[in-house]
Amino acid sequence: MYMVALFFLLLRVCGAVKHDNIAAIRHAFLITALCVGLRDACAFITHAPSIRERKSERLVTEPKMLDECSIPRLPALKNKYFCIRHGQSTANVQGIISSLPSVGTKTHGLSEMGKDQARSSAKSIIRQIGGKKELEKLKIYSSDFTRAVQTAEEALNTVWELAQIEEQSKPTVQTDVRLRERFFGEFDGKSTKFYDEVWKFDVDDVHHTNFGVESVNSVVSRIRGLIIDLEEQHDGIECVPILFSSHGDTIRIMETYMANVDVRTFPQYSLNNAEVRPLLQTPDNLMTIPLI
Repeated sequence: MYMVALFFLLLRVCGAVKHDNIAAIRHAFLITALCVGLRDACAFITHAPSIRERKSERLVTEPKMLDECSIPRLPALKNKYFCIRHGQSTANVQGIISSLPSVGTKTHGLSEMGKDQARSSAKSIIRQIGGKKELEKLKIYSSDFTRAVQTAEEALNTVWELAQIEEQSKPTVQTDVRLRERFFGEFDGKSTKFYDEVWKFDVDDVHHTNFGVESVNSVVSRIRGLIIDLEEQHDGIECVPILFSSHGDTIRIMETYMANVDVRTFPQYSLNNAEVRPLLQTPDNLMTIPLI
């Protein structure tokens, strides 16, 4: 209504109504349109959000894109890989997270139950790796954390005893820092209930380091480097069985990565103390793993 009144006012000023002046009508129309444009422009400038505000709003309202692992997948592997999680440790008994190397490599070894679990795993190792001929080719690599090394040694000694293999053919447990526990940052030394605080971010973003934790992507990177090195080191004619003694998160991340599935799914798989598993390049094996 305001613009209609303005238009007729301009007509009277220009004398268009009285003299039927077409030019005056055009001028009045153009001036009215200009006024409308100026009004709308002023309203936009006054009420429109700034570029920074619009960007901030977009960051809040747009759905977050899930972030997948950026580490290249492994090529087809020549050797056969297996893993064993460490047996019950004194840290497990206390219900605390032990991921700091300066502590885990010196303390938090196996409890008596943990040693029994490691020895009991020998039958599973023999069954999965095969007969005496395969066992004699076995190579075993362990995290340098005390609980992982002790698990490897207890299991290996029992395997050789049960399989009645000559002592001189028993491999040496070799430690490699790339098999270490995932570092849990500010939660190290605290209750294991804080695992859930980390895992709920892992399922969205493998690069996150919230609370100072090691990212899933970092764990994948070191595991990939280890396997590539071992493939080059054991590149003979025969396939070599290789056993890793490691930790819960490290193994679950490793098995999902090696199975060529999204590593963000690793928290859904459980892993018991001293449990032995093959590490396959197919997701079929993961289907048999019980969910948490």
